[in-house]
Amino acid sequence: QFPDAIQALPKQGAHQEFDHVLIDLNQVIHISLRRSRSEGHALTIMMKELDACCALATPKMSLVLAVDGPPSAAKLATQRRRRFSTFVRSEWKQEQLSRFRKSFSKQDEAKRRRRYATETKTLCITPGTAFMQKAENALVYWAW
Repeated sequence: QFPDAIQALPKQGAHQEFDHVLIDLNQVIHISLRRSRSEGHALTIMMKELDACCALATPKMSLVLAVDGPPSAAKLATQRRRRFSTFVRSEWKQEQLSRFRKSFSKQDEAKRRRRYATETKTLCITPGTAFMQKAENALVYWAW
């Protein structure tokens, strides 16, 4: 019924105006956390990504920033189990690395520690966490 309702953005450098722009922030938040050195740095990266999106697709009438709302109890339980197992697995890897650190070079050990830390970074993207409250505050700041 509305074939032009959803349009892919053109390659970088092109600029278009749209009546309404909708941005799904889940991917933006995940990417920002993975690239960041800290939570504050992740929020800065998130706001820069939003600036870049709005530079490519400028809204004339409205901009909607979509973040997942509160999930159902069943989904929360599943996420909790998955995130807990991610945390436990990462802790186990850290323990193994400490136990066998003599067999690794210092550079290899540092690389592995960074990779294990990255695995647990996105655990804070859960409704009700302090990070999500900071993200909400950063979005309100960015919007004003």
